[in-house]
Amino acid sequence: MYFCICKKVTEAEVKNLSAQGTAGEEKIKRLGVGNDCGMCVLSGQGCSNKQESSRQKNNSKSPSKTQT
Repeated sequence: MYFCICKKVTEAEVKNLSAQGTAGEEKIKRLGVGNDCGMCVLSGQGCSNKQESSRQKNNSKSPSKTQT
């Protein structure tokens, strides 16, 4: 599915950059999105918030290491 229809950037491309640890504004610069209609940037903020929230939940589910 497309993330930015103006620049023909796919969600897979966005996820790939996220997996590499690229954060918000840097992703926008690398992908060249957000300069036309701007809808991708608005939807991307929601997407980034969901991904960060999901990462935090997964990290909190990890068993903590305790020393005995």
